[in-house]
Amino acid sequence: GASIGIGILLRQNVFFMVLVMLVLGVMVWKLDWVRAFRDVLLFVVAFFITISPWMWRNQRIAGEPFFFMPHFQSVIQQRYDPQSSLDQIRPISPIPQRALSTRAIISRTKKMDTLDLGQYLFIPKHFVHNIITSVLTLPPSPVLDDLRHVVEYYPYWDRTVTPGTGRFFNSLGIFIALNLIVLSVGLGSAWKRVGFISLVPLAVFLFYNLANAFARTSGGRYIVPVDWAIYFYYAIGLVEIMRFGMSILGYQGMYFSQKRAAYRHAQVGGKANWGRAGLTILPFFLIVLALPVIEFVTPGDKGSEPPEILVQHLDDNSFFDTSGITRSEVEEFLRSPDAILISGRGFYPRYYSYEQGEPILPDQITAY
Repeated sequence: GASIGIGILLRQNVFFMVLVMLVLGVMVWKLDWVRAFRDVLLFVVAFFITISPWMWRNQRIAGEPFFFMPHFQSVIQQRYDPQSSLDQIRPISPIPQRALSTRAIISRTKKMDTLDLGQYLFIPKHFVHNIITSVLTLPPSPVLDDLRHVVEYYPYWDRTVTPGTGRFFNSLGIFIALNLIVLSVGLGSAWKRVGFISLVPLAVFLFYNLANAFARTSGGRYIVPVDWAIYFYYAIGLVEIMRFGMSILGYQGMYFSQKRAAYRHAQVGGKANWGRAGLTILPFFLIVLALPVIEFVTPGDKGSEPPEILVQHLDDNSFFDTSGITRSEVEEFLRSPDAILISGRGFYPRYYSYEQGEPILPDQITAY
């Protein structure tokens, strides 16, 4: 609950982690309804205690304590409103505008009365795309190339399919297969050793990607919060393969002999330790509390200054000497009815002229 509270300050997709808790909880609770109620109650309490400082801050500034609700409503309106696609229709025939309006109303009414499942095919498409792109970030060759080289020479979306055959090029197909084998070994090994606990990262990975799919987003920065789960199982697979190879060569010391029974997990059942729960929640609460505290102690608006003072600031900073604009021209412009001069702090105080910037590579001008 505290983790989800921290997470929704970054992305509301983290709410789907509640489903992870419920799925894993059903495996543990079974028919123990008292324990299930206790755990769910603790989850809710931990969640709201964690976000309470930001709820207070949002109520004070925006008049809305549940700061995450407007975002949910915005996503639903923008991406699920049946009128959203109709609003973008433009007349492409000489039919009178009045007739088009009538047809649009009839079409809108039909779409609102009937659920067209074809409109929601984007959900499985984004979900599968998230999973595939996470796996394709694994090494495509035994050579440790830099990022630009990898992107240019291994663009799966362009060059891995042989025209007319739909088959992967041999080398890339082989490494995709090898990566999947290592990944499968890692998943199987983790399951064999610790059982259901090994599925927690996998469940987080799947449900977060499902949240992305419902939000109509996939790939790129959207998978960064959870693609670590793929590397986690991949690393286990690599270690298991190395251990197996060492054992064949006679290095039995590499063998990891402990099985699930040798572990001592947290005891199931018993009384709830609310004191320990409170100490667990406290660091999360303090992290969120630090946000409004920093906001209050940071200097805010300096207040407005008359244009004459701002122009003098420009003069003091040699603006007119370097820009080619004279002070009289600025003052004349400010005498226009709607002209304003705005002063503010620069977060990144570095300025360039048009087509000037920081090159990433030699002889390349970029947006920086």
